[in-house]
Amino acid sequence: NGTVTDLNTGLVWEKLSDDGTVHDKDNLYSWADAFTGHVATLNAMNFAGHNDWRLPNVRELHSIVNYQSFNPTVSSAFNTDCAPGCHATTCSCTGSGDYWSSTSSISDPSGAWYVGFLYGDVDAFGRSGGKSGTASVRAVRNGSASRSSTTTTTLPRADCDRETVAPTFASIDCRLAALIGRIRSSTDIRRQQGPLVGQLTKAQRRMEDGESLCRNSAAKYARRHLTQAIRKMIQYGQRLGSKPGRRSMPSELRTELMAAGDAIETDLRSLRGNLRCPDDALGALSPRQRPEADGPRASCATGSDAHHPPPHGFSPHPGRREAWLMKEGRRVPARRLLVTLNATSPPHGVKPNAAQGPAPLAPAKE
Repeated sequence: NGTVTDLNTGLVWEKLSDDGTVHDKDNLYSWADAFTGHVATLNAMNFAGHNDWRLPNVRELHSIVNYQSFNPTVSSAFNTDCAPGCHATTCSCTGSGDYWSSTSSISDPSGAWYVGFLYGDVDAFGRSGGKSGTASVRAVRNGSASRSSTTTTTLPRADCDRETVAPTFASIDCRLAALIGRIRSSTDIRRQQGPLVGQLTKAQRRMEDGESLCRNSAAKYARRHLTQAIRKMIQYGQRLGSKPGRRSMPSELRTELMAAGDAIETDLRSLRGNLRCPDDALGALSPRQRPEADGPRASCATGSDAHHPPPHGFSPHPGRREAWLMKEGRRVPARRLLVTLNATSPPHGVKPNAAQGPAPLAPAKE
C-alpha cells in the first residue's frame, strides 16, 4: 500500500515514487509548505487508510540512514526498483538531496534541521534561506510493525549505523538487535535462522556483561567478555559461509547478513581497543594487582612516615611482602628475629635484673 514499516521503531514511512504525483521524489517544498502542502495532502486523501501523517523529527528521519549505502545513503527498502514512471506501490525511491524534518533550530529559529541523503549528513545551517529554501519531504506516522498490509523491513535505529565517532556499547547493542530482528523477520532463511540468532544473542549477552564489568571498574574482565563477543561474531560468519548456510538463503541476503556481521565485529574490536572504564588509570590490572590506597604494599610505615625511607638496616625483599632485617651482616626474616626476641624476653610484668643487664639475644638458626 505504498508504505514501509520499521520493525525497530514501529514507524510507518511513506514510499516515494517517480511518477509525478504527490509521492514523487523530485517534489520540493519550503519548510512551511511541507506541512500545508505535502502532509496535508496525504491526510486529505487518507493515504494508506490513515489521516495522521506528519513530518518526522530529525532523529526519526536520521533513523533510516544507512552508511553502508551511498547516493542515496539510505536503507535498501527506501531505494528499490526506482525507475521513471514507477508508482509508490511498485517501487521505492529516494533522492540524494536534503529532506526536511519538523525540528527547528534552537540557535536560529529561521532554520530547521534536515538530513542529506547523499552522504547521510545532518545539518541546520548549510542551506541558504533557512526555512524559506526548498527540500524534499517524506511523511511518517506512528503505527504497529505487525500490520500485514504494509511492506515491512527491519531498519537500524539512529544510533545503530556507523558514525564518525568511535562505537559504543549502546550503538553495537542496537546494531545487534537490528540484525537479530532482520533475521527473525526474514522468510527467505531456512533452517539456519535459529542458529544464527543464537550466535548473535550470545554475542549480545557477552557484550552486556562486559559493559556491566566496565561500569564496576573491572576493565580487564570487560575486555575478556568483548573478546568472547568477537568470537561469537566470527562463529556467526563461519556459519553463514558454511555449506548449509549457503544453501539456506539467497546469495544476496547472505551477503547482506555477512556485511552486517563484519561491521559489528569491527565495531567490537574497536570498542575493545579503545575501552575506557572508571579504572582506566590503573590499566587492565585485576583487583589483586592494584596498589593499596595508602601506598606500596612493601612499605611498613603509615601516616606521616609513609613517604619517608625505611630505617637503616631495613631491606625489603623485592617482589615479596615479607620484611627482612640485617643481623650480623646477614639478611634475616623479620618474623624469625621477632620469634627469637619473644623467646628470650622476660614474661609480661616481670622486670629484668638491672645488675645482669638485658637478656642476650640467642643466635638465629639458619
